[in-house]
Amino acid sequence: MKSMTKLIVVAMILAAALVVAPAAARGVSASGDNVFVGEEKLTFSGTDFTGITSLVHYTGEKGKSSTDKIISVSGGTIDELVKGIPTGSYYARNATNANNESAYVNVQNPEATLDIMLGSSPKDSVNGKSVTRGTELIFKFYSNVDTGAKVNIELTLPGGGVTTNYTGQPLTYNANGQTRDTVKVILPGDAEAGTYTAVAKWDKATTDFYGKGYDSKAVTFEVLTKALAITATKDSVVRGNSFTVTITGESNKEYYLYVKDAGNVKYPGMINQLGVNFTTNVNPGANVPSNAQANVTTNAGGTRSVQFNTDTSTEARSFTIRVEDPSAPLSTNDEVKVKVEEGSVTITTSGTGTYYIGEEITLSGTCTDNKTAVHLFMTGPNLDDRGVNLETLVYGNIPKNVEADDTWSYKWNTAQLLKGRSLDAGGYTIYAVSKPVDKNGLSRAKYATASVNLRSGFITATTSGATVARGDELKITGTAQGNPNNVQVWIFGKNFYGQFGTNNLTAASASVESDGSFEHKLKSSETTQLAAGQYFVVVQHPMGDDFGVKFDSVNGTISGDGINTVTLTNL
Repeated sequence: MKSMTKLIVVAMILAAALVVAPAAARGVSASGDNVFVGEEKLTFSGTDFTGITSLVHYTGEKGKSSTDKIISVSGGTIDELVKGIPTGSYYARNATNANNESAYVNVQNPEATLDIMLGSSPKDSVNGKSVTRGTELIFKFYSNVDTGAKVNIELTLPGGGVTTNYTGQPLTYNANGQTRDTVKVILPGDAEAGTYTAVAKWDKATTDFYGKGYDSKAVTFEVLTKALAITATKDSVVRGNSFTVTITGESNKEYYLYVKDAGNVKYPGMINQLGVNFTTNVNPGANVPSNAQANVTTNAGGTRSVQFNTDTSTEARSFTIRVEDPSAPLSTNDEVKVKVEEGSVTITTSGTGTYYIGEEITLSGTCTDNKTAVHLFMTGPNLDDRGVNLETLVYGNIPKNVEADDTWSYKWNTAQLLKGRSLDAGGYTIYAVSKPVDKNGLSRAKYATASVNLRSGFITATTSGATVARGDELKITGTAQGNPNNVQVWIFGKNFYGQFGTNNLTAASASVESDGSFEHKLKSSETTQLAAGQYFVVVQHPMGDDFGVKFDSVNGTISGDGINTVTLTNL
């Protein structure tokens, strides 16, 4: 009998141990206090809530809109703020004056937000990323609940176990309506590799929110043991382009990154970018420039990508890029090779390759050895053997922009040259070069050539008749090769210098069509004014963009560069 009694007592003790004490009722005493959906046994007290019988929520402004929720308050207590009710301001009504709604409470849904940050860089989240053993982590928690309600972080380990105390550090918070990030842990050197999952859960024993769907979303991180490594996006790159290397190592750790000594040549160089510090203690070699060596810090995930740039002066060869752990440079390092290659240049000309002086020639091509510009110069009859600018015909070159697709184009008007300069008929060679060098420096650049043959422009002309009666029309027609815009027509006769109705000097302009033809017509009203006799017609080709001869119709003179002024109307 005594044994049976002992068994019953033990059973009662076990049953009592399994009963979880409910969360203590919370008192609300001041108007404007926050209360939260899911809370139970809320007790209202104090003068603000004397005689309270209900809480009322309006669809809009109080007193000017309808109510959409009324919560009964029995004996100053609400059993539970049920999930799904409208949130916002609820106004207190009492039995004495149902319309007295001066006191209110703010009803909110409880929030719980969790993130995991690097202890050494608290702004860097490791959620969804990988970290290494020995990394310090901060469990960052936020809740709008300001009641001191307890929150536990349940950390699921790679093996499936769940803990709220990791490495002796309790993973708990008391919610105070602010961001809390005081829980820090350092992953031990023997931390289990794999994925860790953390969820902030409301405490079962002390809060009313447990199991009601108000826990945080899960965050994860992976613990890896990472070997230091470096990879490149490209095995080779045409100079003038960039390439990127990616370092993989420990989280938020500084490494040395540099190009190994390749001799006295132009190296690829790093640009200013996140995580790169050019103040370095490494000594990669006497020839390595400062922009080819740096301290590089990995991000929360233990990686960092670094861009290197090249240009036309970068040596065309293989470069070895090395990363080292500063604490063990000889034993912890990795290397990758990237080959910088020469690009190419091409040039083509529009048409057949034979042109008349004065025509426009389109030069075009590609340049992969210089992303900015291709440089053009020319050699030919009576020009500087080193090469001349195509527009000035003096020593030098013309830079033309290279587009994003590596193409370039230039329209060369052989008529629009520097004042006083002209091209001779003959063969010319046009050079497209990746650097601003002359013919003697071509060995230092990539280039291509195109040959053009220039002919002198010429003109033919005829009249519609050898004789014309006064009052008849007369046409002067012909062909002007060399693509001039127009020709000048001079007419001289007895007391006539080209301008009808006067003795003034003038030259008429006749447009040249695309096929080189032109026409100038004397109307019947104009030939009526001509005296009988012999007339001479001179049709002048500009042989460029300037006829070279100017006339003064008032004074009857002609003039030009290098010639004396002559008065024709005195003849």
